[in-house]
Amino acid sequence: MLKQLSIQNVALIDSLKVDLEKGLNVLSGETGAGKSIIIDSLSFVLGGKFDKNLIRTGERVASVSAYFMGVSNETKTAMADCGIDVSDDIMLLRSAGEKNECKVNGQNVTLTMLKQVASTLVDIHGQGENQRILNEKNQLEILDEFCGIEVLSQKQKIADMVAKLSALKSEIQQVGGNRQERERSLDFLKFEVKEIEEAKLKENEDVSLADEKSKMLASEKICSNLDYAVGEMEGQVNLSSVLSDSISHLLSVSSYDREIEVLADRLKSCKIELNDIIDEINNKKNSLNFNQFEFDKIDARLDKIKTLKKKYGATTQDIFDFLEKTKKQIAEIENSSEILEKLETEKTKLEEEIRLECESLSAKRKQFATKLEELVCNELDDLAMKNAKFKIGFEKAEISKTGFDFVQFLFSANAGQDVKPLGKIISGGEMSRFCLALKNITFRSDDIGTMVFDEVDTGISGKVAEVVAEKMVKISRDKQCLAITHLPQIVAMADYCIKVEKFLSDGKTKTKITQLDGQGQVNEVARLIGSTMASAHASEHARDLIAFGENYKKGLAKE
Repeated sequence: MLKQLSIQNVALIDSLKVDLEKGLNVLSGETGAGKSIIIDSLSFVLGGKFDKNLIRTGERVASVSAYFMGVSNETKTAMADCGIDVSDDIMLLRSAGEKNECKVNGQNVTLTMLKQVASTLVDIHGQGENQRILNEKNQLEILDEFCGIEVLSQKQKIADMVAKLSALKSEIQQVGGNRQERERSLDFLKFEVKEIEEAKLKENEDVSLADEKSKMLASEKICSNLDYAVGEMEGQVNLSSVLSDSISHLLSVSSYDREIEVLADRLKSCKIELNDIIDEINNKKNSLNFNQFEFDKIDARLDKIKTLKKKYGATTQDIFDFLEKTKKQIAEIENSSEILEKLETEKTKLEEEIRLECESLSAKRKQFATKLEELVCNELDDLAMKNAKFKIGFEKAEISKTGFDFVQFLFSANAGQDVKPLGKIISGGEMSRFCLALKNITFRSDDIGTMVFDEVDTGISGKVAEVVAEKMVKISRDKQCLAITHLPQIVAMADYCIKVEKFLSDGKTKTKITQLDGQGQVNEVARLIGSTMASAHASEHARDLIAFGENYKKGLAKE
């Protein structure tokens, strides 16, 4: 249960601690005193949205903490899933403004983790819940929650099967889709292979051809410089002849000095190397004669390779890799008939299994729907709506992860009127009673320990208000309840009364709470009846209401 709620710097609240107990906790007070702010603060610490305009004027950070005792196994599982140390008690903390943080038992967590844990702790029933019930998209989910674990498990099984079917369809598409698509893919892939193979591409052929083309383009310049080099060596001063003469002169005197003979031998080597260089240059020059036909042939080949690179890869190696990959795809498609036959058989079988599961699920839903219709009508009868009719309409839709049922809540408040979609005909007061009736039926279906009723008594009074109070008391025997109300009948039934008031301090409006004792509860009930505190009759009436509530609770305890 929620033991304490601490609020700092939210709207009219500068600092406030709300202590709560087991049973029915009731918050009452004048309109605008701050009751809704307390519920908004609770919603915020549970992970709900927060408007920064609610930060108290002059403050930079608003924060709320909530302390829970004796949490459920579901909460402990959520804590473990989020990597939070598991304990029997839990403290949630959330701040917003200049400083945004979420903590569970002092451990920093993400907002998603906070919501995951908080969703197992509190169920807030107010205008937001009314809108959820009115939304037809949620009505199937509400019915399934009432149906219980068997239906929920079967729905999850169908969701898993539908996911498997979707994956199977994707696999079939990847293998080749239908026969016509497969043949088209095969023709295109074979065309690509043929185009690459007919090109008879060689590794790095484009690089070597580009080098050759550059040489051909520069052949005139190269030949001119080679001619000049040879001309210099064989011109007016023939280097080879000069070396021969020098060698002869050295040899003529080599008998006088052995070192001169060595020098002559070295010059002989130079002459041999020189003549060899001249021959190489002449050969190179002869091989560089520009050939237009060869040049055009190289140019055309480079254009062909360029086209292949644009389509299949940036390098010749990329083209070779693409070729191998495409050949494998062709092999897979050519062998896909057997694979597709197997996949199609599996798909047909799975579709039939899903259809049968959906039919089974729909039959169970209809059985539970009949039961829920009866229970809701009985509850509405207690709530002074004796002529109200509630039906759950079923239509068959396309199979999805939730089955093939489209569910619609149908309602009629008056005798002689046909049932129509709930959201189109129900009034505000009727909706409050309808939601309470539904909640009174379904509240035992989860492990959530605290339920909040945020002014669900809108539009009701008199005997109906008394019945609403009784319904809340019944729920509070199993779960802790926190109710925001303006009805004296609900305050009279409370196990724990809290009065919310606003006051002026240092020129600022603030909210405070008072935990009412027995006389305080009498005074508050009398105030809500509409009489002044001086009226002895009002106080007597208030005591009668409280006494009735005590007797009613004692009667429940004996059941």
